[in-house]
Amino acid sequence: MSIPSYYYRNMLLQYDRQLVTARRLARIIPKRDANGPAGRKRQTEAEIKEQAEKKRRDMIMRIARELLDNLLFAGSTNPVVEEIRQELNRKLERQYSFWYPPGEIDVHIVHETSDGPEELTSEERKRVLTVLWEITLAKVDETML
Repeated sequence: MSIPSYYYRNMLLQYDRQLVTARRLARIIPKRDANGPAGRKRQTEAEIKEQAEKKRRDMIMRIARELLDNLLFAGSTNPVVEEIRQELNRKLERQYSFWYPPGEIDVHIVHETSDGPEELTSEERKRVLTVLWEITLAKVDETML
């Protein structure tokens, strides 16, 4: 059984088209790569690192917010949450407790005194929340890869 010559001819024409296309792409790709994909400006390493660092900071902020809202204020016994509590108490030299009263949106912060638990004033509350946020960010940053 023999293969008709037009099959050979079609096969060789197809290879020729592929070679022409490959040569055309070889000329176009270096020009395109100089400006990045689709003609956009190619990013430098510094820009890439800056974007990666921004994504990392955003992720740290989200995780820290989750830690505060869902674990710390909810009274979790998670080891990371316990470390954050201990650091806060050590830094501010008081024992603090956090709780959400039923039906309220804001967290209440109390500290232990000789007369029993006492709720913080708004200025003290702001200070404690600021220090708590800084500690949480630092803890998440150091534990994140």
